[in-house]
Amino acid sequence: MFGNVECDDMLYMRDWRCTSCKERNTLDMQIGDPPAAVRQQIKIRKIDRIEYVRKIIWTDE
Repeated sequence: MFGNVECDDMLYMRDWRCTSCKERNTLDMQIGDPPAAVRQQIKIRKIDRIEYVRKIIWTDE
């Protein structure tokens, strides 16, 4: 699901945000085998693209 990353390590990654309440770091995982009716309702998210943002930080000399 997450590529070459252990599922347990995903809990310690920063900036996970809940899509409902928008709070950060509230990820809760449960591993199971849901019945077919429940599997049809599950939303699967896949990476569409990765964008890198370069931000300039100025300092005064």
